[in-house]
Amino acid sequence: NVDEKKDLHYVKRERFLGTCARSFFVGEEIAEEDIKAEYDKGTLKVFVPKEGTNVKAKKYIAIE
Repeated sequence: NVDEKKDLHYVKRERFLGTCARSFFVGEEIAEEDIKAEYDKGTLKVFVPKEGTNVKAKKYIAIE
């Protein structure tokens, strides 16, 4: 909540200050190391890869 009172020479703003916690399920196949997060100008962005994007490299066996 932002409460602004404008007068001739000042602006008064009041904001709530406290902690916030949030948790959510991202999937069975997602590793913690693959999740990235950044906090910029009051915005938290969390990047979680889609399930199934960690495709393992194919291995080829030579046939003689």
